[in-house]
Amino acid sequence: VAIEPENFFKNVIKRFRQIRKLQGLILRTSINDRWRHPYAINAYYESSTNSI
Repeated sequence: VAIEPENFFKNVIKRFRQIRKLQGLILRTSINDRWRHPYAINAYYESSTNSI
């Protein structure tokens, strides 16, 4: 983002747009790219051994 020293409001708007663009790219990735491994999702707590 190019910062303009005289225009604070425009700088803030540019930064918000940049953040939204980056987050949009992450959310638009294939669902397969965001899957977790089964051991990360299917964890459970075992109270007798105090482990996960």
